Amino acid sequence: RRVPVTVLERAVPGAEASSAAAGILAPLVEAHGHEEQRALGIRGLAGWEPWARGLGADVGFSRCGVLVATPDCPDPDARWVEGAEAARLAPGLAVPGGWWIADEGCVDTRLLVPAVHQAAEAEGATFCLGLTVTAVDPGGVIAGGQRFAGRPVVCAGAWTAAVPGLATVPVAPVRGQLVALGITGAARCVVFGPGGYVVPRRDETVLGATMCDPHSFRISA
Repeated sequence: RRVPVTVLERAVPGAEASSAAAGILAPLVEAHGHEEQRALGIRGLAGWEPWARGLGADVGFSRCGVLVATPDCPDPDARWVEGAEAARLAPGLAVPGGWWIADEGCVDTRLLVPAVHQAAEAEGATFCLGLTVTAVDPGGVIAGGQRFAGRPVVCAGAWTAAVPGLATVPVAPVRGQLVALGITGAARCVVFGPGGYVVPRRDETVLGATMCDPHSFRISA
């Protein structure tokens, strides 16, 4: 806040993983037993709604809830649902039952990334596009043959270890797949299965998996 910000981007904002993400906001499900990650995720989720509203654009934020269709309970407060209730939450999916977490949800990354870009520019952030970072040290960054002095903030995500000067950071990409179907109504909430997930959007349904079995769900016609 009140600090000049310059964003060095090797392509254009959102060209990498950010805009390709499914947009699931499910800290209780995705903490996988790590208490510190769970606490951080819950705190982050609590701030999402006012933050999204402050962007001044519709980013598809929804607390639609999450249905985890696996035997393992993701959280002690999750409630088991089955039969008609499971069918109501996921009418187009073959889900006999699952653990229901009402407060989690999703955001549409196709809308989110450009909204964040525009909001940042409106607040005075400078975006330098087409610049690849070639060196990082505590006092600044070198990109495109010029030095940008200041306090570096690393935002390279899964490619952090490829940034010169940060090679010791143990971060690597994980293979994932998404397919967007031009249908709606298959699910009214985010659905996790044993090998993937389904995310409802206003104009489509997204199916995804990260290093998982792509044949986990059947969608009725």
